[in-house]
Amino acid sequence: MNFKYLLTNKLEVKKSNKLNFEKHSKIKYNKIKIKGRNNCITTSDNSVLKECHIEITGDNNNITLSANSKVAKCKIQITANNSYIKFDENTNIQGSNIHQFSNEGTISIGEYTTFTGVNLISEETNNQIIIGKNCMFSYGINIRNTDSHPIYDLDNYLINKGKQVTINNNVWVGMDVTILRGSNIEDGCVIGAKSLVSGNINKKNSIVAGVPAKIIRENIKWERKFK
Repeated sequence: MNFKYLLTNKLEVKKSNKLNFEKHSKIKYNKIKIKGRNNCITTSDNSVLKECHIEITGDNNNITLSANSKVAKCKIQITANNSYIKFDENTNIQGSNIHQFSNEGTISIGEYTTFTGVNLISEETNNQIIIGKNCMFSYGINIRNTDSHPIYDLDNYLINKGKQVTINNNVWVGMDVTILRGSNIEDGCVIGAKSLVSGNINKKNSIVAGVPAKIIRENIKWERKFK
């Protein structure tokens, strides 16, 4: 690690953990605290990690920023073992909270995807949140693959086990949307503001809205800017 990163960041990293900061990445004004063993944060060419608070507790966890990705003003917390958080190339993640509490769990954010203000929680062993390419997330959004607390039937059978959340490519999620465990959103969908998604949105290129969210229009496409 280049010595300059010690001057512009507050680092508390115990031995056997690694900060693999590529020399052409921009790492500034972060607070990084890593306990446990064999944890690693890796940045790639032209990636940016700025004004973030990162705390890792556990063993064998990895955070990876791919080339040209930007993560700024975020809180990233890992309390787990053998977990992974990956920001693919050209992602732009701003003002968000990412909590990884899943042993052997994965959080993956696809290339060209943007966050404005997302609260993302992954919990329970071997659970995942997978977000595809070129998605656009507004602010006040909550994404969870768990209920965080168990519910049992009277025979002590767990009835609310965590389930993977999958948001496929080119999905626009409006402000104050909640996406719950087991949700799958197909390519090209738009999720209207304040909607609650719980389950499958299984038709591509649809507008979805409501509580619970339902398809209200099909055969659409969206773009980031007006022509």
